[in-house]
Amino acid sequence: MKYQVYRAVILMASCLFLGGCGDGDGSSIISSPLRGFWEDVGGLTKGIVLANGEGWFVFKDAQSNTIASCARVQMAAATAAVPKSFTALGRQYQLQAATTTDVTGSGTYIEKTSLTGSLGGKSFSPLVYDNRYENVAVQADIGGSWVGNYGSYTVGTTVVETTLTLTIDSVTGGVTGDDTTACHYVGSAQPRPADPALFDISLTQSCVDTTTRQLSGIAYTTLDAGKHYVSVATTTDDRSGAALFIGEKQ
Repeated sequence: MKYQVYRAVILMASCLFLGGCGDGDGSSIISSPLRGFWEDVGGLTKGIVLANGEGWFVFKDAQSNTIASCARVQMAAATAAVPKSFTALGRQYQLQAATTTDVTGSGTYIEKTSLTGSLGGKSFSPLVYDNRYENVAVQADIGGSWVGNYGSYTVGTTVVETTLTLTIDSVTGGVTGDDTTACHYVGSAQPRPADPALFDISLTQSCVDTTTRQLSGIAYTTLDAGKHYVSVATTTDDRSGAALFIGEKQ
């Protein structure tokens, strides 16, 4: 199956998100005052902002309680003004409609406390900081075999869910995987020193129709002692498509 903007049926387990692959492990990046895990009280908007200022946001539909869209943006913070403000520029992925558009956003923030504003016409007021972003992940946390939905595709009038299995080496971070549309994945998942709870993930997807895609993003494990789930968010390198994955540990 070709990589595309998938219809999402899942949300990154109680949080979200994506890694900035432009800076490798993120260790040389000056920390953005916007960095952290963020979520509104109702759980309809969730996001992660990385130390390099890259942000990933997910918006759920209030009626269906499923993900309607996600966005990958670069955020800039103004530190002198009162209240302190931010702007954002990037790409938004309408997962149900399978469309991709440019997106802008703006708002105000209180470091490690709240984000208030809008992105692509969707308002959030406010998103609250989650200090689990500061929990330090180690390579072994993401090791294991993970299985979950990776999106869906349509055959006639039938929607078929795609299942993905990823196996991640607990020592090296090497990744291999296969989905139920006969696509194969190989890549790497490595901790991001600048973003303690997160991993960079890069994948090459090869499908039976000879399509090959380079994918990049971030991953993190649920922050309970058992590390029962992994959440992955990726885009194609040209950012024309995006997909979300939650895998349950086998």
